Amino acid sequence: MKVFMMVYNTLDTDARVQRAANALSKIGDIRLFGIDQNVNLNGVKSSVINISSKNNMLRYFEFCHKAKMIIKKNTFDVFYAHDFYMAELAVWVKKKYPKVTLIYDAHELFIPQAGQPWSKRFEYFYRKEKQVVKCADLVIAANKERADIMKTHFNLDKTPTVVRNISFLPHIEDEFAKKLLQDTKAFFELQGVTLVYAGLVAASRNIESLIKIVEDNKESKLMIIGDGNDLSRLKMMGSERLGKRIYFTGGISYVYLSVLLLKCDIGFMNYPVDTLNNIYCAPNKIYEYASVNLPMIANENPTVKVLFEENKIGVASNNLKYAFETVAKNVEEYKNNCSIFCKNNSWDHEKETFLDSIRRVV
Repeated sequence: MKVFMMVYNTLDTDARVQRAANALSKIGDIRLFGIDQNVNLNGVKSSVINISSKNNMLRYFEFCHKAKMIIKKNTFDVFYAHDFYMAELAVWVKKKYPKVTLIYDAHELFIPQAGQPWSKRFEYFYRKEKQVVKCADLVIAANKERADIMKTHFNLDKTPTVVRNISFLPHIEDEFAKKLLQDTKAFFELQGVTLVYAGLVAASRNIESLIKIVEDNKESKLMIIGDGNDLSRLKMMGSERLGKRIYFTGGISYVYLSVLLLKCDIGFMNYPVDTLNNIYCAPNKIYEYASVNLPMIANENPTVKVLFEENKIGVASNNLKYAFETVAKNVEEYKNNCSIFCKNNSWDHEKETFLDSIRRVV
């Protein structure tokens, strides 16, 4: 079985795509395509489709055009499309190659809501997703709530198959890992509880609140892992208010996150409650943090709050100072609960559900 898998995203940082490609490599020949940085996966041949356009939509259409050229020159049995950006390409594939099995993996819950802004760009991708979920041989969603909403909204005959974002971070020990530890040695040697955020560095991620928490609690320090448009501004703010008690790593490859997270005490995540996609979030981050026994704090998102409370792995509250202080007082107990949570939520089990759903349609 030859599988063409495509995503309009950076392969090096997309954990869901990496898990899917790795799992399918056990039963097929996988060709994986994405943009920007490549990724090395055992048993998977991955490639970057280079794009020269600067405009966002022109970049997207250039990717689709080049992807079509690649597809036309090859034969394959399965086309696996990740996320709504690949819906347009997936519909084209199904029309041109009707015998090819089409799998559509809906990373987001991408549907319009009353009172929410909806640009022409969003409308375009929504229409394409509406088409692809109707013609795909298998539709995959990231949790049960999203699958149920998609079935009703798109009037599907079958509920999408649920494959959760169970993402356990690999533990790496190589020269780059040693360099990371050396670069951060002085920071980690400072006394105090280490609060960490890993992700996009943007104002919308509530990072300023973390700076305030650490500013008020002199027995704590803050690490920010990631890159983004607000990195320079937050660096300046953090340095002025926290001095050596804040450290910005910049962007780090997904596979090296555990190197630093293992040395931290509490992880922060931010999931807004402004859209259905965010309310019914399917967070990689919970499993990633838990996989390194890192307790968590977050804003009061209903999905996150239930996961935290049922498993006692963190505190979700709009009072982040309260959440931080609560976890910090009982950090070892929360760490132990993270270990139990991981044992009860295995990717190996989820992977078998995923592979069984593929076998039924190919």
